[in-house]
Amino acid sequence: MEESAVIVKDNILLRIFKGVDSDNRVFKPYNKQYAAREGKTDVSMTQKGDMLRDMTQKALNAYEAKIYFKTEESRKKARWHN
Repeated sequence: MEESAVIVKDNILLRIFKGVDSDNRVFKPYNKQYAAREGKTDVSMTQKGDMLRDMTQKALNAYEAKIYFKTEESRKKARWHN
């Protein structure tokens, strides 16, 4: 199950790096003020990379696994982005 969880996590990350959400919709663009302040136009979810680096997986048993964020800070960021 651990191998399956790694594959699922990696597929989530690949989708994020392509700039699409879980429904395969392109990420909404940044608002103009944020884009100007940060000097970015493309939404990549990688401003610092901490949140995505904290994404990990764990096999719960032979049939279940979970994908989660290791730190509370990353969990908060993920909830905000949802």
